[in-house]
Amino acid sequence: MEVASMKDDVLKANLARHVDVLANEIGPRGSTTAGEKRAAEYIGGFFSSLGFKVQTEEFSSLRTFSWIHAGAYLSSSLAVLVLLRFAPALAALVAGLSFIGFFLETLSVPALGWMASKGRSQNVIARAGEPGGVKVCVVAHYDSSRAGLPFHPKMVKNFRTTSFLVLICMVLSAALCISAALVPTFQDAAVVIGIVPGVYTAFAASLLIHRELAYPYVPGANDNASGVAVLLESARAFASGKIPGVEVTFLATGCEEAGVVGMLDFLKKHGKEYRDAYFINLDNLGAGDLKYTTGEGMYALMKSDPVLVELAGKAVDQDPSIKASPSVYRTLLTDGQAAMLRGHKVMGIMAFRPDGTLPNWHWLTDVPDNVQVENLAGATKLVVSIIEALPSRVAEAL
Repeated sequence: MEVASMKDDVLKANLARHVDVLANEIGPRGSTTAGEKRAAEYIGGFFSSLGFKVQTEEFSSLRTFSWIHAGAYLSSSLAVLVLLRFAPALAALVAGLSFIGFFLETLSVPALGWMASKGRSQNVIARAGEPGGVKVCVVAHYDSSRAGLPFHPKMVKNFRTTSFLVLICMVLSAALCISAALVPTFQDAAVVIGIVPGVYTAFAASLLIHRELAYPYVPGANDNASGVAVLLESARAFASGKIPGVEVTFLATGCEEAGVVGMLDFLKKHGKEYRDAYFINLDNLGAGDLKYTTGEGMYALMKSDPVLVELAGKAVDQDPSIKASPSVYRTLLTDGQAAMLRGHKVMGIMAFRPDGTLPNWHWLTDVPDNVQVENLAGATKLVVSIIEALPSRVAEAL
C-alpha cells in the first residue's frame, strides 16, 4: 500500500495539511452550516483527485441536540415542580414521556426531533477495492461542535457523572409523579422530594440554552478534522489499485454533533448492504494517547468487534511506530455507537488523556496547534494494517 512506502514526514505533512484546511481555512463547521458544506466539498474533491467515484447523499438534520435535550429536561422539571401540585396524572404523563424521549435519543433513536428546526447536510462516500470482498467501512464525521459550559476544561472531567445525574433525576421525577397519581396520599411528599430533581434538570437545561445563545462553534481540529485527515490518507493508500478480497467504503458523515444524524441516514439507506461489514470509526484521535476501543457507551458498555480488536492489537505488535493501546469510551454518542446499537461490527480509533477524557473536547482550544500529528500517522497505519489483514482473518473463521 502507498502508505507503507510513504516517508513518515510526507505522511505527516499530508495529514497536517488536511487538519489545517478543515480547522483553519474552512474553520468552524457547525451542523448544517455553510462551513460544514465547504468541508464536504473539500473531502469530495480530495476523493475525486484520487480517482474515486464520489457519491454525495443529502439529508435533513437537526442543527443541534441542545434544544431537544433542553426541552426534555424542562418538561421533566415542569412536571415535578408545577404539574405535580395540581394534576398528578398529567404530571406523570409529561414526566414519563420526557424521560422516554430523552432516553431514546441517548440510544440514537430520533424521538424528539420534531421539537427543533432543521437544515440540510450531506454524507460524502467513496468506494475502493474488490466488489464482493470483505466489506470495510471507514468512518469519520467532519462537522464541529459548539462550545459550552458543560465542556469547559474544568468541568468536562465530570461530564459523564453529571450526565448520569440528569438521567437519575428524570427517572426520579417520573417515578414521583406516577406514584403520586396512583397513591394520592403520597402527593405532598412527592412534591417536596421532587424539588431536588426538578431544580437539577432545570439547571442542566439552562446550561444547554446558554450554550446555544452565548458560545460559538469551535474550529474542530481534533474533533474531528483529525479523524477526517486519517480517513483521507487511508483512502490515498488504497487509491492505486484493488486489494484482493476487500471492498472498502470511506464515509465522511455530516451532523454527528447534532445527534449522529449523518450515520443514521447512511444506515437507513445502506444498512442491509453493510449488514456484514466491519466499521472503523475515527473520532477525536489527534490529541492524547492513541487508543483502539474495546467497548463504548455512556450508560451501558457495548463491546467492539473482537476481530477488529484482535487485528488492531497485532498491528501494534508488528509496527512499533503505531503507538496505540486498548481502551473504552464512556461519554457521548459516536457514529460508531450508532452502528453498534443496530448490530453492526464496529471498533473506534480515538485518543484520550490518562484520565480518560478527550483533550480540548468541544472547546475553543480545539485548534491545529493542539493536534499531535504523530497520532494521525499512527492511526493511518493502523487503519491500513487492519484492512489488509481482514481477508485472511475472516477466511480463517470460515
